[in-house]
Amino acid sequence: MSMRKIILAVLLLVSLSSCGKFTKLLKSSDVEAKYRAAMEFYDAKKYNKTFALFDNVLPSLMGTPREDSIVFLMGKAAYNMEDYISSGQMMDQYRNQFTRSPFTIEAEYLYGMSFYHLSLPPEKDQTDTRRALSAFMEFVSRHPTSPYVKDLQEAIEELNRKLYYKTYLNAAVYYKLGHYQSAVTSLRAALKEYPEIPYKEDMMFLVCKSWYAYARNSVYAKQLDRYLKMIDAYYNFKSAYPESKQFNRELERMLADAQKFNAENGVMSQAIETTIEKLDKTRQRVEENKNKIFLTKTKEERVTLREENKKLIKSIPQIKKQLKSEKKTAKNNETKSK
Repeated sequence: MSMRKIILAVLLLVSLSSCGKFTKLLKSSDVEAKYRAAMEFYDAKKYNKTFALFDNVLPSLMGTPREDSIVFLMGKAAYNMEDYISSGQMMDQYRNQFTRSPFTIEAEYLYGMSFYHLSLPPEKDQTDTRRALSAFMEFVSRHPTSPYVKDLQEAIEELNRKLYYKTYLNAAVYYKLGHYQSAVTSLRAALKEYPEIPYKEDMMFLVCKSWYAYARNSVYAKQLDRYLKMIDAYYNFKSAYPESKQFNRELERMLADAQKFNAENGVMSQAIETTIEKLDKTRQRVEENKNKIFLTKTKEERVTLREENKKLIKSIPQIKKQLKSEKKTAKNNETKSK
């Protein structure tokens, strides 16, 4: 047998022997021996054995002076094993149960740090990022002189940057999916909630781009209004970033297209929108009168309402004819402009 195989065999026997001793200790009824061994394993950084032994003896030591240190060291062992879900749960339990313990401040710190380590990249769910931020801000507020505060303030900035980018990505997704109105709504809400967001220039540009795409992909009757909103967004951008060069070429192109459309189609587009509104109001009035006829008590009022409805119903085909004519004219204008 080679020397290498002999060494491997010896190491295997030692490992099995050690494992057997630990299992025997774990199964024993000697609480004190298990407690001492758990402390020794913790000092030796054998956190999996520490956790197993403390978990075993905790029910026997509940209500004793050792309970708080056991729960705390179990939480720290889980944290050091990078089991951040368990450490977060145990530190939360500890900070609420042992409010006057000398370990409470560190438990509060590790509670937040557990969520910090669970925080996912910006492209994914940010629930744990928000939990970490909440825990850190609470800690800084409660313990402003703690030596942990400096590190936590840096972590708070890092997590805020992650949330900012997540907010920008969420709004950008609407644009990529072609949901341009939702993109505008999401971007504006984000800019209002986070006025200090470092992606503000990009987001304001995306508002312009969303209105532009929304206008281009709208029915003719809606284009004028949406191009006007794009122009408004353009001037808001220029007011905020007068020296910006990053998006200048694309912004100027979109502005020129919007102004050209408005100059060529403004009057006709407004006429179509007015006629559509008139048709909708006429139909709405007819339905309102029908309800009033059913509810009114006097014959005279019913007769008056019926006469009004006859005139309204008679006018609907005329309004439709007018709308059809306006749309035909607009379509011809659009074809010529192309």
